Amino acid sequence: MPYEWTTALAYAKYAHIPCLPIDTGKIAKQELPKWQNSLLTIENVKFLVKEPWFDLESYFLKCHNFAQKLWKEPDLWQLKRNLAFLHHSIWQEREQIMAVRLKRLQRLNKRLVHIGGWLHLLHSPSHATLYSRLEKCVYKKKLIARSKN
Repeated sequence: MPYEWTTALAYAKYAHIPCLPIDTGKIAKQELPKWQNSLLTIENVKFLVKEPWFDLESYFLKCHNFAQKLWKEPDLWQLKRNLAFLHHSIWQEREQIMAVRLKRLQRLNKRLVHIGGWLHLLHSPSHATLYSRLEKCVYKKKLIARSKN
């Protein structure tokens, strides 16, 4: 399960509030089956378990630092170069669907917490991210670091 989902479930349980999935999952449904045949091969698994070459904690720290940089300065050239996929129609459709769903939920109850991936919460009108679509509705946003637990 994605970190965002497990975090949302844990928070909902702690706060005794409902947790609702709003993402379309379309990307996962379309892309993951394609990757399964090419990534989950015997050769790749043997290579991965051969030696500890990948430090997951360092990877998450690197991603978190990159996200912090882009949150502080969203117009960095890296945003345009590294995140060009945000212009793709499947991503735009996903962001639009989530924005509509969140607006509907907000109309039902003024108090709403959304926990999502940092790419959705970037302020980038040129990429029409989820946050850019909902900026006027957002009281506060926060970048949460992944705990080591």
